Amino acid sequence: MWLNLSKNEVLALEELCFGSLNAGQLVETLGKKNSFVSRILNKLEEKGLIIRKGREVSLSPAAHSQSFKKLYDSRPNAKIESWLSGNSMSVLLVLSGANEVADLKLLE
Repeated sequence: MWLNLSKNEVLALEELCFGSLNAGQLVETLGKKNSFVSRILNKLEEKGLIIRKGREVSLSPAAHSQSFKKLYDSRPNAKIESWLSGNSMSVLLVLSGANEVADLKLLE
């Protein structure tokens, strides 16, 4: 299974590129309901893109998460959610050098 992202997941990741936030702050910035943001965060955590420490949420140090941040930082005004939603996020795994067996476990 490839790493698929929804537009809302990409939007949440974009917000986290600025630094750690709590779920309440993401609810406010995304303009979504608390339960919806909670589901987004659960999915992003399962995909290894974010980490949670208590109530704080931040981008994970994983290669694919950091590749996302580099892409976002290089084009902060672009609407990359349309580029990366769906199967397109898988490209970041390849570009990040995810060629070790441990890295490829994310694709299963």
